[in-house]
Amino acid sequence: MPAEREHRGEVVDWNDARGFGFISEGGIQGRTFFHIKDVDGSIRPAVRDIVSYTIARRVDERLAARRVRIIAASPRVADDASERQNAPMRVTVRIVGAMCLATAVLFCVVTDRAPAWLALCYVLGGVISFVMYRIDKRAAVAGNWRVSEGTLHLLDLAFGIGGGLLAQGVFRHKSSKVAFGVVSAMILALHIIGLALLLAGVLSVDALLRLIA
Repeated sequence: MPAEREHRGEVVDWNDARGFGFISEGGIQGRTFFHIKDVDGSIRPAVRDIVSYTIARRVDERLAARRVRIIAASPRVADDASERQNAPMRVTVRIVGAMCLATAVLFCVVTDRAPAWLALCYVLGGVISFVMYRIDKRAAVAGNWRVSEGTLHLLDLAFGIGGGLLAQGVFRHKSSKVAFGVVSAMILALHIIGLALLLAGVLSVDALLRLIA
């Protein structure tokens, strides 16, 4: 089978979170693996897409599709286009949320309602969350081991929510998952409410730490 011969087939399986799937073609027995890095263009594949592609052998001698191009998109792509149009708003909301949190922490420190080390906790926690989101994003694209959503939420809860929100916006990671976004919003609200009570003198730093922990 010539390596550069162009084939046409249908996407019969696609794991968008891990970035890989399988193509079926009448003239080829079984299914052909393909990865998101081998897809031309900015539109992500979907099941029932008709694609053109070439075939190469991987290191393990299995067939894999290369230079995959969507030539007839399934109806689901219209929904994906709508998602992309809403993406800037989702990014903006997350960045604004992170800025509101940073402002609340700064006010608490400046007004002596909280010690400076509390701000340091938010900075360090935010950096750790940001890095873990980046690692998970790269793993999703490469199809490697992922960081669990529960771990990301726990890091956000433990002072990392600012960095977590920034990472969601900058990397556009987890930003389209409604359930994940709801939990992130609840974590942000918990921190904002705690800081507001701290600023008002209703809550002590120790009580805030117990609330978050």
